[in-house]
Amino acid sequence: MTATCHVPVSFAWKIRIIMLVDGFLPLEYLRSIRELSSRHNLRIHLDGARIYNASVALDVKVSEIAQYADSVMMCFSKGLGAPVGSILVGSRDFVEKARRSRKALGGGWRQAGMLAAAAHVALDRAEETVRRDHANAKNLACGINALTPDSFKNSIHASDKGITNMVILECGNGITPNKIEKFFAERGVLVMAFTATRIRIVLNWGVTEDDVKYILSVYKDFINSLLVVNK
Repeated sequence: MTATCHVPVSFAWKIRIIMLVDGFLPLEYLRSIRELSSRHNLRIHLDGARIYNASVALDVKVSEIAQYADSVMMCFSKGLGAPVGSILVGSRDFVEKARRSRKALGGGWRQAGMLAAAAHVALDRAEETVRRDHANAKNLACGINALTPDSFKNSIHASDKGITNMVILECGNGITPNKIEKFFAERGVLVMAFTATRIRIVLNWGVTEDDVKYILSVYKDFINSLLVVNK
């Protein structure tokens, strides 16, 4: 006697539109994933935590990105500046099941109207906020590379690929992310040692052009400290 077990799979892909170094996935990639999933009757969930950043970077509407997914999560705090909150979008059946699962797991808000109002304000000015953040991030990355002496170009530089609201510093040759993180923190700038060779700096609605200038002044001080050590 042979026993068989058949477990049908109908949900296979979770896609994150914003990537660490290269910035964002092109629409052609999403389109190809949609075509492949449709051929195999699979569903796609889009992790759209920073979907507005991708939309501005690609110069398309959010709906043009979301159209390739069966369900989408969008965050109101990352990038948009609301204190808290995300939204889940999908078919009526999908959303009803999600609500049931949330309740079964003990989730659910009471008196969440004020949080929803804050998310609404963030959404109303989303494009303006995101475009400003992207401009600040680009100015920061360009400023960092301009301040880096040629002798240090191979040791530290800002990636200029697909900049959204994140700036990635690539480090090496004895310059460690932890060293940079500590130096900046002592001067009131919070950055994150993301990997053994990378620092991540995230720009948001609360970071102004003057703040970017201050961050660049801190970076200049850091470079000067390296020059003193290497004399």
